[in-house]
Amino acid sequence: MVTTERTIELAPGGELDRLLTAAEADGARLVLVRDGVRYRVEREAEEEANADIFANNDPERVRQALRETAGAWKNIDTEQLKADIKAQRGQDSHGRPGDG
Repeated sequence: MVTTERTIELAPGGELDRLLTAAEADGARLVLVRDGVRYRVEREAEEEANADIFANNDPERVRQALRETAGAWKNIDTEQLKADIKAQRGQDSHGRPGDG
């Protein structure tokens, strides 16, 4: 599964801005709770925030990996795979209702 990220800009002087400022000053962790689910807010390391995701990219290694894995799913019953995925998406799971 691909992990995506959503950036939310905080308004200066807003409630979350004040909480972050207070937490930074105290060295405290900031935890948000919604419906009993806890979300920890952490400051991103400076090098992480500015990291170039392609810094160590080796195009030839990528091409080689693609050549080596080409055809790996050739014996998969794609209709059955799609049916299985659809059935799984129809199931309720923690924090996410089913599609059904």
